[in-house]
Amino acid sequence: MRLAWALALGVFGPLLCFALQPFLPVEPFGRFEGALSLAASVGMLLLLVHLSERVRDPRASALLRGALVASSLVAFMVGLMLLPLSFIGLLAGIGVLGFMPFGTAWVLLRASHEARATAIPLEPHARTGLAFVGAGLTLLVPIGQLLAQRLAYDVAFERIDRASTRSLEDANAALAWVPCLCEEPLVDEARWEEDDTRRDQLCRLYELRFGEPLDIDALAD
Repeated sequence: MRLAWALALGVFGPLLCFALQPFLPVEPFGRFEGALSLAASVGMLLLLVHLSERVRDPRASALLRGALVASSLVAFMVGLMLLPLSFIGLLAGIGVLGFMPFGTAWVLLRASHEARATAIPLEPHARTGLAFVGAGLTLLVPIGQLLAQRLAYDVAFERIDRASTRSLEDANAALAWVPCLCEEPLVDEARWEEDDTRRDQLCRLYELRFGEPLDIDALAD
């Protein structure tokens, strides 16, 4: 039963939420969407590693404990971000899925306690230190994605402004290496751009990067 609940709330539930997210009337995470998607993927992977029961070394267990706590914290924060939509969605019956991150947070926190039990042979200061290292490494994933996304867009916008026949391709190349790239910074840049020529360039970059046209008239409304 423990395994069933862990898989339901920690793996299959989040996957179902990801599958339904494109059908939401609004984007609840904005620029954080890519970072949170990566963080959720890492959390599911860590949970599966824990459930495999292959991590038996006390040091590795202490690292895993910290990583699971960090993933639990991220899942709880996602649940808080979704609360307004979740309460509204309850009227349609599907809003209950918005509370899934809280269940995921609970499963991950419970798994961290189990990992702590395996790390008991270590000295308390060693357990704590390794747990902080594991948490820090886990949080580096979403934080690093956000920093990389910001840097990539800064470089892309700079390349767009160059008087070059390859400005679009160079700008797209700057964005290509960022995993789970969020489109919102590019959409906002195009929405508030007053120069028609540059705005057109930004829309063309959007189509080049994300594979679909960006409606200029819709941005102006």
